Amino acid sequence: MAHDQSTKGTCGQQFRKRVMVLSTVTGVHESYLNCKLLYDMCQIDKIKARFALDNKMKNCQYGQQSCASKFPCTHGFCYKLPSGDWVKGEYRTVKMNYEENKKWIEETGGNKSKLKKYHNVQHKPFVKCSDSLIMLQAPISPLHDCKLGPVNHIISSLEDQLDDDTFKDFMNGLNIVKEEYFHKLEGNECSKVLKNLEKLRQVISVDLFPFVDTLESLGKLISAVCSTTLDSNYKEIITKFKEDFSDLRAIFDITVTNKIHFL
Repeated sequence: MAHDQSTKGTCGQQFRKRVMVLSTVTGVHESYLNCKLLYDMCQIDKIKARFALDNKMKNCQYGQQSCASKFPCTHGFCYKLPSGDWVKGEYRTVKMNYEENKKWIEETGGNKSKLKKYHNVQHKPFVKCSDSLIMLQAPISPLHDCKLGPVNHIISSLEDQLDDDTFKDFMNGLNIVKEEYFHKLEGNECSKVLKNLEKLRQVISVDLFPFVDTLESLGKLISAVCSTTLDSNYKEIITKFKEDFSDLRAIFDITVTNKIHFL
């Protein structure tokens, strides 16, 4: 299943340096039923491991509807107000999701239009773990989930404040290219931006520096919590990003996306 050699991971957890691919599929819709089928076929519940899942897979694993639902957060019963602000809810556990799904079926007969009253838990969670385990502590968010969404959102909001040539020249000078389908920056391109923020400061006006400040604190957050060793000052680093993003939002009224809320 995995190489014997292990390394000390984030929060003191043990992580394998190498893993064996259990299954790979193409052209299969990433749905609850398909993911559950793969989990059952591979007997993943018998493997002692921690999983790295993106937000869509977390929702599938815990029986929740998509990130477009009223309660999209797998960490808690959180929701977004029309103003764009998030309301933090009670932390979710696997048992709570089981109970919400059971109540939805018993009280509505499985009426999908009523799901938001049951925190959008449409299916029974298929992951097996302690009922009391807070979901925030269960699956690990992969590096790309912490980086791609937030970096692209902040960069896109900055581009809205610039003329086309300013940012295009910055990108071209560093050989940064957006992928063709979604016109977004991929992982390596996001890293290039984060490593060249001082160059970005040089081509934008001072009033736009809050975008760079926020990207800078985001880069430090990623380094602090997504490496093999958790930074001892991670709480202060997370707080700094939260403050910088709040300041940025107060000035430019950019939205708080699901992934930034999850962070």
